[in-house]
Amino acid sequence: MAATVISVLPFTQDEANAATFSAGRIIDDAIFFDSSSMTESEIQSFLNSKVSTCKSGYTCLKSYKESTKSRASDKYCSAYTGGSNESAARIIYKVARACGMNPQVLLVTLQKEQGLVTSTAPTAGKYRIAMGYACPDTAACDTKYYGFSNQVYNAARQLHRYTVDSYFSWFPVGKTVGVQYHPNASCGKKSVYIETKATAALYYYTPYTPNTAALNAGYGTGDTCSSYGNRNFFNYFNAWFGSTWTNDGVAPQLAGIYTSQYSELGKPQGNPIRYADGGVAQAFERGWAYWSKATGAHYSQDQILTSYTTLKGPEGVLGYPTGDVKNETGGGLSQQFQKGALYWSPGNSIHRLSGQILKSYLALGGPSGKLGYPVDAESSLGTGMSMQPFVKGALYYSTKLGIHFMSAQIKTEYDKLGGVKSALGFPTDSTRSFKNGMSGQTFQSGSLYWSSAHGPVVTTRHYGADRYATGASVSRSTAQTKGKVYIATGANYPDALGAAALAGKNDASLLLVTRTSVPGTVASELKRLAPSQIVIVGGTGVVSSAVEKSLKSYAPVSRISGSDRFETSRNTAKQFGAAGAQTAFISTGWDFPDALTAGSAAGSLGAPVILVDGKKSALDAKTSQVLKTLKVQNIVIVGGTGVVSSGISSALSKSGYGVSRLSGADRYATAAAINSKYFPTADAAYFATGTDFADALTGSAAAGADGAPLYITTKSCIPASNKNAITKQSPTTVRLLGGPAVVGDQVGRLEICG
Repeated sequence: MAATVISVLPFTQDEANAATFSAGRIIDDAIFFDSSSMTESEIQSFLNSKVSTCKSGYTCLKSYKESTKSRASDKYCSAYTGGSNESAARIIYKVARACGMNPQVLLVTLQKEQGLVTSTAPTAGKYRIAMGYACPDTAACDTKYYGFSNQVYNAARQLHRYTVDSYFSWFPVGKTVGVQYHPNASCGKKSVYIETKATAALYYYTPYTPNTAALNAGYGTGDTCSSYGNRNFFNYFNAWFGSTWTNDGVAPQLAGIYTSQYSELGKPQGNPIRYADGGVAQAFERGWAYWSKATGAHYSQDQILTSYTTLKGPEGVLGYPTGDVKNETGGGLSQQFQKGALYWSPGNSIHRLSGQILKSYLALGGPSGKLGYPVDAESSLGTGMSMQPFVKGALYYSTKLGIHFMSAQIKTEYDKLGGVKSALGFPTDSTRSFKNGMSGQTFQSGSLYWSSAHGPVVTTRHYGADRYATGASVSRSTAQTKGKVYIATGANYPDALGAAALAGKNDASLLLVTRTSVPGTVASELKRLAPSQIVIVGGTGVVSSAVEKSLKSYAPVSRISGSDRFETSRNTAKQFGAAGAQTAFISTGWDFPDALTAGSAAGSLGAPVILVDGKKSALDAKTSQVLKTLKVQNIVIVGGTGVVSSGISSALSKSGYGVSRLSGADRYATAAAINSKYFPTADAAYFATGTDFADALTGSAAAGADGAPLYITTKSCIPASNKNAITKQSPTTVRLLGGPAVVGDQVGRLEICG
């Protein structure tokens, strides 16, 4: 007996403002059966308002009249007394009263079935099947129910019958059933929990529920599986007469969200709670709803609600919700509040975010972004500093240094070092990725890099405004106090080349001065070191007597010097003492790179570096005597035959020494050869520019004391000749000697040229 007209009817823009459709609660019983909702005159006024002018030759519903017959009462409707020339408004009113139906339901049904309420040119055919009653989708309409009053009465009677007759049981109230989307069964069904008798009656009358396409279309056309009867009933009723739901004791401020989110909330479970600031909250079957003047109404539920309640709800640290609970990636949930947010995921529990950390987290994509879900609460790292960990990293915030992202790999290594309490300090930017496979991050006092191939690398930079300040910086980071300090000129290299190995052997600092003064940065470092002895390497022509006098204010001073660079070198070698040295390094005195890189190896071995005039065909007698005095057994010649002749090598071999030569195609390759030989493994590595001596000079002494290799490098990358040595050594600490203008950050993350 039920009717379905699967069509889209005309509508006005005002009518398009439809509420949210709930398939299981299209209309409440109290509204559906409210037969006194409108008087006859109110019905007439309503019809008049919907059509201003009827087209010529047609009778619009507002003007329609017909004589009606009397009908006896039965268990569905009371008696109806017929009348002559009754208006449509009168018929609707009398049927509604007789059958206990809301006249608004009858008006909406007339509209959703045939569009009669708003039609300006209704045909006789539309009046004959005005309510679509007895017009099944699979057959023609039953002629015995033709006629306007006949349709209105029998439709109202049938709608009432659906709610009281036990025969109608396939849309049971309080149970979930499958409701088809369309007469075509292949379009599928929707599982619907039927909540009211009135909703069940509408499904018996029109046994289809709108699909997503129909609902998204408003009053328009969906797709080939869309049906529109119950959608249009709901839309027209809400547009014309207000909500199809009763208030159910819901706070007025929450009425809108109750209607729009009924499927999420369910029915109210208690009286509203009112807060001192004017806000309102109320419990529902499946959650709570909250309202404040500043935020509007929003609901909370599940794990988010549990945590929010624990945090004292609107009166706690979060304030009122500013959005509803949101489904997140991986089955998680989130909700935003005035003073923060809550995030929950199955594997990581629930955690609160707030302030700058929340702002940055959202900017990075939230749970589906770079960080994933939070795994713990925000924790304080000291005054003005905090951190919050996530699945794929962490956010670090400082009022002075800003907020920075740290990847999981970098954080793991950072935590091993001690985190913010480590020598690195607090991060100053976010984790970045680099072309050599490294990811890395800068901190207050260095950088931390990581790659799957290399593992972690901590890089620190030691430099100052000039070479003197750089030397002091190197000393400050490596040297112990109360020991010896070696002093050399910063104006030229020869005198100090041998001093680097001696300082490295004695775990001492090597500081640079001008010929006539002790720079302020060096003076400060001397004060910190409080040395037991100061040794000047070089004559008064390079480090004046005035400087020597100034140095005596810090400690007793001695001087190593000679008539030239070669004698100074020999005299420096003699300082290795009566025990001598099993090995000695021989390098040209006419350039600095080879001797500098040899210095760190020599210092770590306790071996001297002796400068010679490598252009000569034989070793000079004075150097031969020093080698004998030191009881040297093995000689390492640094550099090719172009800098230390084959004649010198032959002479040494003939004298009974074990002679080896370490060299390469250029200064960088020579350094690689030295470092490969003497540092097969290394926890640390030092890097200095290969185009000037000063930084490498002080660094060579520090590297020797540290038992670490010193590499000379270009500014923007490490020469390829060093790749194999560095790969085998796999240092976890890198010390850059000099500023970014001479040794770039690329070197600190071990980027190889090419």
